[in-house]
Formats: sequence, C-alpha cells, structure tokens
Amino acid sequence: NELANIVWACASHGQCQTPMSDKLVMSIAQEAAHRLNEGDEDDISTVLPRDISQMVWALGTLQTDNFKLGDDLVRLVDATAGHWLLSSGGSHRRPLVNWSCADLVQLALSMAHARIDHLPLLNVIFEESLDRLKKTEQSSPTA
Repeated sequence: NELANIVWACASHGQCQTPMSDKLVMSIAQEAAHRLNEGDEDDISTVLPRDISQMVWALGTLQTDNFKLGDDLVRLVDATAGHWLLSSGGSHRRPLVNWSCADLVQLALSMAHARIDHLPLLNVIFEESLDRLKKTEQSSPTA
C-alpha cells in the first residue's frame, strides 16, 4: 500500500524529473513486480488490486514524460498478469472476481494510456466486466 501511495503521489504532482526521483519510482516498480512474481501463489489476497491499479496508473502517467519508466511499467503489468492469471492455474474461471469495478476500469484505462496491449490481461478484464454486466442485467427487474 505504501509503495503505491508513493508512486501515486509522484505522478499526481508530476514529480519524476530528477535522477533521484527516477531511481525511486523505478525501484518501487521493480520491487512491486518482484513481490508479485515471488508471492505466495496460494494467497493472492495479500496484494490489493487497488494498489496494483493505482501503481500502473501512476507509472503510465509518469512514463508519458519519462520514457525510462516504460520497461518497469511493462514488467509490472506482466507480473500483475502472472500473479492473477497464472497463479489461478486455470482452476478459477474468473481470476479477477475479487477486483472492484473501479480497479478493473483503472487498470484497463491505465494500460491504454500507456499503450500496453497485454492481451491475456485485457481479455480477462473484458470477460470479468461482461460477466458482471450479464449478472446485473439478469438481476434487474424488467419493465
């Protein structure tokens, strides 16, 4: 949570213009990707979806003006996909079922803003969104 807040603060205030701030943000992105890659596959609840979507947004925003952050942003998106999609091992039809709608939207928009086409992750976001829309449609009373 704290790592996501630091990167968010840098992005929301446009503070990634010095070598030290570059290094800080890149180190945080690398640490987050490492934690996702090395995390316990049986307990995906230890990483909060809000933190990931916030971090991807922040890095995507910052890398618009700082190309050096692009590689670490891609690593973070890859690690995010690996953590939620691969750790489910195909046993979960909906690996993002515990993500809020806001987090799904923020992740998808952040990836679009950064021009990252991670199709497996985008497909799962799309499928989860469709599933929720269908359930909402089925549960709403008809006129």
